[in-house]
Amino acid sequence: MENFSLLYPENSTRSENTLTEEALNDLSIDFIIDALTEDNYEKNLLGKIMTKITCDKDTISYRCDIFEDFLNFPQLRDELSELVIKLADLRDIERFQKDQEASSLWSLINRLREIQRRYCQAVFQNSS
Repeated sequence: MENFSLLYPENSTRSENTLTEEALNDLSIDFIIDALTEDNYEKNLLGKIMTKITCDKDTISYRCDIFEDFLNFPQLRDELSELVIKLADLRDIERFQKDQEASSLWSLINRLREIQRRYCQAVFQNSS
């Protein structure tokens, strides 16, 4: 499992429609995004996710299943929340990678990413 998505099932066709400006305004997407984060990188990422919708039945069902898993398995939700915080910290460190002196730190980050990948594999294998 090299690539894993919480938004799309494996081997799915990613068909998306972009919400109109009127729909974005009616749904107060900017307000929601501002309430979720202050970080501009995260705002842009959330904006890309929240403004694109799908009509694919399998994708919608998959997303509902993922949401139910988070509701039904609080330990999974808590561990994933902790992991997201750690990954955000790593992303901040990654920004300093341009500095040559940070190469050993960059190596540590890559090792931690591998640990994170293996952790996700184990969590999802155990929940199956």
